[in-house]
Amino acid sequence: MAFSRVVLGIFCIAAAVSTARAGEATLDGDWKLVRLQDQAVDTGGTLLVKDGHISGSTGCNRFRATFTATGAAIKVDPVAATKMYCQDRAMVERAYLAALETVTVFELAGDTLVMHYQPGDKLLEFVR
Repeated sequence: MAFSRVVLGIFCIAAAVSTARAGEATLDGDWKLVRLQDQAVDTGGTLLVKDGHISGSTGCNRFRATFTATGAAIKVDPVAATKMYCQDRAMVERAYLAALETVTVFELAGDTLVMHYQPGDKLLEFVR
């Protein structure tokens, strides 16, 4: 009887730990750019985050880079991008890629990812 209680207890603890991990927020996934330096944007900008790599679209060009994240700190390595010219999106594209390379802090809240240069200085905002 005592043995079955121990086994049942182990299964309950394992299920709780598994559920907690499944509910943790993660950077990994597909994100859509919705704000750039406090301005709403609808350029088709995207960000795919997976296993220390980012890639995506500025709405005109594709890009990729590697990054490291520890706690809420993030460092994006130099971004490589294609070089098509899109006159109507050039300024936003330059600002998006420059912001990616300068972010140092991120925060996740549900389906929203915000990246900052320093806490409180919102550079980029994405939604899932």
